[in-house]
Amino acid sequence: MNIVSILTKPIFKIESSKTENKSNNIREIYRKNRERFGQDKKTAILKTIWHLSTGKDLQKELVNLVIRIVIFFISTAWFSFYPAYLFILYMYQRHFFSYDLFLEGFFGMRTFIFILLIIFVVLSFIQFGFIICFFAAIKNARNHGKIMKTDRVMFYLFFIFSVLFNYIFFLIFLTNNNLYDLSLLSALSFLICVFIASFIQGKTKSSLLNWTKPAFLILTTAFIPFVYIEQTTNSIDMTLRNFRVGGGIPVSIYRKSDNNLITDGKLLLHAPNITYIRNENTLVTVPHNQDVKIVISND
Repeated sequence: MNIVSILTKPIFKIESSKTENKSNNIREIYRKNRERFGQDKKTAILKTIWHLSTGKDLQKELVNLVIRIVIFFISTAWFSFYPAYLFILYMYQRHFFSYDLFLEGFFGMRTFIFILLIIFVVLSFIQFGFIICFFAAIKNARNHGKIMKTDRVMFYLFFIFSVLFNYIFFLIFLTNNNLYDLSLLSALSFLICVFIASFIQGKTKSSLLNWTKPAFLILTTAFIPFVYIEQTTNSIDMTLRNFRVGGGIPVSIYRKSDNNLITDGKLLLHAPNITYIRNENTLVTVPHNQDVKIVISND
C-alpha cells in the first residue's frame, strides 16, 4: 500500500463522492510536494500530513514562526529601551541632556515611564473601552451561539461611561484651548483599544504566531512620539510636575552655610546627581553636594 492510499483512506468518513474529491486533492498535494523536494519522500510525506491536519503550508508557517521569534526579541529590546527613548525626545525638545539619569537613574526613569504608560492605558479604556467589550461579546457569541446578557450589560456600561468622560475631556481641553492635543490623545487611545481587541477577537494560537501586530505596535510607538514630539514632551512635563521632580515648576537653590540664594528658575529635571534648571534662556546645572539646598515650589 503506497503512502497516498494510507493518507486518503482513514481521514475522511463522508459520502463517497466527497471522499473521492478529497483523495484527488491529497494526491495533488503529495505530487506537488514530491516535485518541490525531489525524491525526498519523508519530507513530502511530512509536508502533506501537515497540510491535511492544518490546511496550511508548513514552509510558510515555519517562516512566520521564525519572523515571530525575531520580532519577539526585537520587541523585548525595544520596550526595555523605550523609557530612554521617550526621555531622549524630552531632553532634545527641552535642549539639555542628563548623563547621570542614564548612568544612575535608569530604574527610576523606567518606573516613571511605566506609571505614565499605565495612566495612558487607563485613559484609553475610559475613552474607548466599549470597543474591547464589543469584540469580546462577538467572540463569546460565536462560542455560545448567542450574545450573552453579561456581555450586553458590560458593553452598554462602558459605552455610557465613555460618552460621559469624553464629554468631560472635551470641556476640559476646550477650556484650555487644547483640542488638538485631545484629538491626538483620542486617536492613540482608539489604536490601543483596537490593538487589544484584535488579540481578543483572534484565536490564541493565531495571535501568538501573528508577527504583524507586534511589528505594527513597535512602529507606532516609535513613530507617533517622534512626530508629535511637543505633545509627548507636554505629557512627560505633566507627570514630572505631579512627582515634583521637573516639568517647569519653580525651584530655588540656596547655599546651606549662609542660606544665600545661588540661583532660581524653572526645574527641568531633578536627576540623581545634578539638578537641571532653566533660568530665562540659560541652562543651569547644579551638582548635588552637602552645601546645596534645593527648594522646590508647591505652585
